[in-house]
Amino acid sequence: MKSLLFAILLLPTLLLAQQRQLMSIELQKELKTFAPEQHIDLYLRGEISSLVSFVRTNEGRVKGTLNNILACSLPASKISMLNELEGLEFIEFSASIPQVLNEVMLANNNVIPVHLGASPLPQAYLGDDVIMGFIDTGIELAHPDFQNEDGTTRVIALWDQTQGETIPFRVPQPYGYGQEWNSEDINLEISGHDDQASFYGHGSTVVGVGAGNGNATGQFAGVAPNADIIMISSDFNHPNWSATVADAIDFIFAKAEALGKPAVVNLSLGDYFGSHDGLDASTLFTDQLLEASPGRAIVAAAGNSGNLGNYHLAYDIPEVDTTFTWFKYNSSAQAVYFELWADTVDFNSTSFAIGADLTVPAFSFKGYSGWRTATENVNTIITDTIFYQEAMLGIVDTWIGLRGAQYQIQVQVTQPFSNQYLWRFATTGGGKFDCWSHAPFGTSEIVQTNLPDAGTYPAMVHYKLPDNKKTIVNSWVCSDKVITVGNYVNRNSWINYLGEETVVSSTPGAISINCSRGPTRDNRQKPDIAASGDHTLSAGRIATLNSWININPEKVAQDGMHYINGGTSLASPVVAGVAGLYFSRDSAASWLEVKNAIIDNALADMFTGILPGNQFGYGKVDAFATLTTPFQSTVGLTDYSSEFLAIYPNPSGGQFYIQSKNDPIKSIRIFDIAGRLILQKSDNFSIDEAYLLDLTPFKSGVYVLQSELISGVLASAKLILEK
Repeated sequence: MKSLLFAILLLPTLLLAQQRQLMSIELQKELKTFAPEQHIDLYLRGEISSLVSFVRTNEGRVKGTLNNILACSLPASKISMLNELEGLEFIEFSASIPQVLNEVMLANNNVIPVHLGASPLPQAYLGDDVIMGFIDTGIELAHPDFQNEDGTTRVIALWDQTQGETIPFRVPQPYGYGQEWNSEDINLEISGHDDQASFYGHGSTVVGVGAGNGNATGQFAGVAPNADIIMISSDFNHPNWSATVADAIDFIFAKAEALGKPAVVNLSLGDYFGSHDGLDASTLFTDQLLEASPGRAIVAAAGNSGNLGNYHLAYDIPEVDTTFTWFKYNSSAQAVYFELWADTVDFNSTSFAIGADLTVPAFSFKGYSGWRTATENVNTIITDTIFYQEAMLGIVDTWIGLRGAQYQIQVQVTQPFSNQYLWRFATTGGGKFDCWSHAPFGTSEIVQTNLPDAGTYPAMVHYKLPDNKKTIVNSWVCSDKVITVGNYVNRNSWINYLGEETVVSSTPGAISINCSRGPTRDNRQKPDIAASGDHTLSAGRIATLNSWININPEKVAQDGMHYINGGTSLASPVVAGVAGLYFSRDSAASWLEVKNAIIDNALADMFTGILPGNQFGYGKVDAFATLTTPFQSTVGLTDYSSEFLAIYPNPSGGQFYIQSKNDPIKSIRIFDIAGRLILQKSDNFSIDEAYLLDLTPFKSGVYVLQSELISGVLASAKLILEK
């Protein structure tokens, strides 16, 4: 009996608690840091009418809906009540840390012939009548590169999300935070805006590449120097930050539509955690905005984590054997913490557990938490307390959420017995998943060095190592509708402020060592294209320029008004500028036309290798080729009919017959070549009869038809009016 008792005491002991919980571990932790009245942005999935009623009843703001998703904000004190709300299926919230993603450039990307109007272009294109929107750290309003020749600002709208709601009429609605300023306010110098100093003028540098006009010294103009500028200064400390980016995109496109101009949004920022599949709510709302009207495009930086080592974990789970990977305690977070994502079809059969391994004096396994399956524990938080020989090894919290057809799983180990333990994530039963975890990002480091060999520790035959694949940033970057940009080296020398040549050890034209790698989690192609980024001279924040002249003169251009920067942050606005030039020629182009024109005319060279690739995408952007390729017409009964619509005759002298090939038409909108809405119809269209659309009152030219079908499909086509 005594021997039996001794044997039992050597086994790990497990205490278990389990409860329904719609709030993730992340959200529960963050709620403790919010003031009760602070509004927190959320995406709620479920029965819309119930969700809207709850939000409005509890002092919240409704910002928009998309299918079964509600974009809203709620006072922090009300959020815990969501756990009992009938009709709520999933709360989407992320506390991940957003990152800013940081001449010769015009030549490298073949922009100069476009600025000169070289044949066969009919004229020079410089971004006239196009809006370039930037969501970034802000802009140096006093920099001449962002001013007209008379000294007035080129910034037509500024939404500073970092400013408090001190002036109520300046709080943009329906968003409910920050302060909005127009060009008149900026010219009067009353905005109080500054490019956020802690980011060293990142936003100004990005805008300089995409839309700077070179007015300061006649040098370092951007790709679309005549474009109007809209700046959103992002609040990187805003809870659920990605929701503010979706708000900012909506703000830019709404301003552009009111002015009847096409718009390009540049996103040189992002975060590295999430599902990496473009199915998060922020991306779905962004996709909807792109589909809503022609003359819209979004361009985003792929990310700069290419040299951060291996922090992505993914593998095919064996059906019989048990595989595992160790995670380290993160002293900054005071926990072991990581998150993984999986499609339900790939994880329904998977069993997983958390285990503890002691590393000294020799590696030894001390026990598992309970083995779990996602299917049996959705919307629950499970708390396991693991003991060994009466010593508590740690408390393991596991939360499993179901977002549509994807599982989100968060694991946290608190109060670990000793930092001499490693914590294993073990799997069996078949399937696959993806996990991104890295200590500098606030999560646990995946153990990949100083590992015992299988001879010393036999379990190592089943150990799975991380890799450096799929390291692009999350969210909109993973959307098929967004143009995602990788980064190659722009130059390796320049004349600095002291009049001396600065030389760095990199190869112009080669991919940057920092450039993140695709593809998406679900293995779609990303990035789409590459542009020059590393070692680009561009406009900067004046206070930072003055400081760097004293302490880092080798990083400042000889003119004292521009400095060196790099990364996909500066590659992205190159491509955004090219999209702006494309809209200068065809303001009614769709996002798909712009994207196809860019990737179909990409340049391959000695550096790009086999294309498409996971860093260069389809190749290097070529602005001149993008604008000189014959425009593709996608409309008409034969060559001119879309996939969903039959249109005849087309071209026409004024009257067009339109008939759906599949579902009944719900509404019709007609836009002119500048993207202005000129006609709208919302009748009960029959699928059996063609609808007569009369454009006789309008002048000859190209028009864009956008039709929403009953099924929700948006079908677009061009109408050629010839009188």
